[in-house]
Amino acid sequence: FHIYLFLPFLEILGNPLLAVKFFWGFLVSATGLFVYISARLMSRAVLPGFVALMLFFSQVEIFRYPGAAWAEVSFMLLITISIAIYLFVPRSTKCLRLLFALLGFLFYLAIRTKETGLPFAVLILGLGWYQGDQYNLKLLIKEFKWVLAGIAAGVILMITLDYLFLGDALFAFRLQNVKEY
Repeated sequence: FHIYLFLPFLEILGNPLLAVKFFWGFLVSATGLFVYISARLMSRAVLPGFVALMLFFSQVEIFRYPGAAWAEVSFMLLITISIAIYLFVPRSTKCLRLLFALLGFLFYLAIRTKETGLPFAVLILGLGWYQGDQYNLKLLIKEFKWVLAGIAAGVILMITLDYLFLGDALFAFRLQNVKEY
């Protein structure tokens, strides 16, 4: 997914070196935005949001190689968006199913970006706490179909992108391609 996310920058800017720098700037800025949103969702105050943002932007590793848009940076954005959505779930009453589906969608894209996305499943299992202080496994199982719908949407998106750009809709699902990667 990381490469497909980069393609619009390459298409718009035309120059690969310039495109990767803008892509990196987008990834880091968007991640910073979702760090701020997550902190605000946890505290509802402005100051913790700015403190979280300052802590994020003070991380040396992010800026050690500015302009190097590795898959880890895209993965960081996907996880940060997912955390913000997870924190928003208890406050939402009208669009819970959409948020569950979005978490499933982001879960699949995170795994496709970086295989270390599997621990992301902890957030999905944590949805059992979205109503009240008691873990409700029955409610999670009942609503899990929406997470699966999001995962299915992610699979369909990746199949479509693989077909459009590689000419092979099942490229990512061929064992031979996985072994070569």
